[in-house]
Amino acid sequence: MDTDVSGNTILVNGDGEQIPYRDQDNPEYLTKGVSEEWGHGFENNDEQWFDYVADGKVTHVDPSELTITHLDGTPCDDITVTAKESNPRVAVFHVNSLERVKITYSGAEVNNTFIGEFELRSGFYTSETMSLASQITGDVNVVSGKSKDLYFHMTESWEEAGFRFEPESAVTVRCWDEENQRDVELSGADAKEYVTLSPVSDTDPHHLIHKMTVQGNDTRDSWFELILRYERYHQNDASDKWEDDRRI
Repeated sequence: MDTDVSGNTILVNGDGEQIPYRDQDNPEYLTKGVSEEWGHGFENNDEQWFDYVADGKVTHVDPSELTITHLDGTPCDDITVTAKESNPRVAVFHVNSLERVKITYSGAEVNNTFIGEFELRSGFYTSETMSLASQITGDVNVVSGKSKDLYFHMTESWEEAGFRFEPESAVTVRCWDEENQRDVELSGADAKEYVTLSPVSDTDPHHLIHKMTVQGNDTRDSWFELILRYERYHQNDASDKWEDDRRI
């Protein structure tokens, strides 16, 4: 975690970069979105951080203070939220059904509810077909001397989203150098020793699919972090673009 210029505690990503507040300038999530039943996008195993702001005071929302119901207000057992083990202030969402639900903060009574839209989004899957069953939300084990095929999907429900991907430069492999006792990062040709990519579907910019073959080339009991970086853009305005990544 880190502190922003206003003194607020905020999250950082794996590279130590501050994770910006998302959609903090869109109050319609709490008003028009609720009445029209649309809202914030989520995915399985999503990690989120919530603050409630009222009268100039910022209160962090504990995951235990969040209630998830169906849109009609009845209890929803297929989507649950827990505190992250390594950082209990972070809410982790567990999904058994893809749907829109109401998420309510019990610590307030005004503007304390918004719609969560749970969907399959960009990430790693075990199949060319995206599904909850094929989605990878944890580690992947590869046996030494063997390989394993995974699939990297780039897509989301926003219909105007486009994706760009450069297989030759998109992959970074982080691993531990036992001999020199340090972390190393491999990219380009060096990363191909551990992972190779081949296109499965690259004609629809809204949904790119690449097969990712992970090699068990290291005989030690080792861990590796794979980082795939890509660009997301507005198909009607190519200048509206930003970088994104997924890690496994």
